[in-house]
Amino acid sequence: MNEESRHLPSNIRNYIVAKAEASEPYQNIVESVEEKYGRIISKGTITKLKEKFEETKSTDDLPRSSRPRIFTESQERALIEAFFKRPKTYCC
Repeated sequence: MNEESRHLPSNIRNYIVAKAEASEPYQNIVESVEEKYGRIISKGTITKLKEKFEETKSTDDLPRSSRPRIFTESQERALIEAFFKRPKTYCC
């Protein structure tokens, strides 16, 4: 299963949290999400979304850190230009 199919869009997350905050039973939420959106979720998903909402007041994904850049944008442009000026120097 790829990452895209497991990801819940924000409208479904908000729907789940709204139902959970209204104290609707988890089984009813599972059934209503499957009926309305055609997505199968677990009760654990509901629990995690509710906890995340209580901590951050949002259902959005948190920003993720990424690998630090080795070169600045200007250094990267200079490398690319140098390669295109003399490509045989850098390969084969």
